[in-house]
Amino acid sequence: MCCFTRHVFFFPVAAENAYEALRALKILQLRTGGVREIVTDRASYFASPSLFQEEAARLLNAHVELTSSRSPWELGSEKLHDIAADRLRVFLRHSSGRWPDDAYREQELLEEVMLILNTRPLGTYYVSEKGADVITPDSLYFGYTRRR
Repeated sequence: MCCFTRHVFFFPVAAENAYEALRALKILQLRTGGVREIVTDRASYFASPSLFQEEAARLLNAHVELTSSRSPWELGSEKLHDIAADRLRVFLRHSSGRWPDDAYREQELLEEVMLILNTRPLGTYYVSEKGADVITPDSLYFGYTRRR
């Protein structure tokens, strides 16, 4: 999640570890350009200075900042996680909650959830000569909000 725009990208990963996080961040960097600051919680694989932090500096030329253990909610991603989990429950209801085996279906599912999260209103709007428009993570990231 971009801390400024609240724009999110989801990537399928094989496991929850530092290597997979770095791989996903490398893909993100290739898609979007430079990832300079990584702000993350204190999961053991992020807090390990010998692996994640040093490798992020080497591979991505990025600085890793860990959130305070006294206020892990400061990152703001918990609410987005809850919204994404809720949408995934709805999308997977027809398959009894089973994750798709097909890579195409998996990517389609992730894209659908990203579209919902990135086109949600952020609570403000701007007024121009064309009228008023709601500000979304997409409008901050791309300059426009995607439509279906």
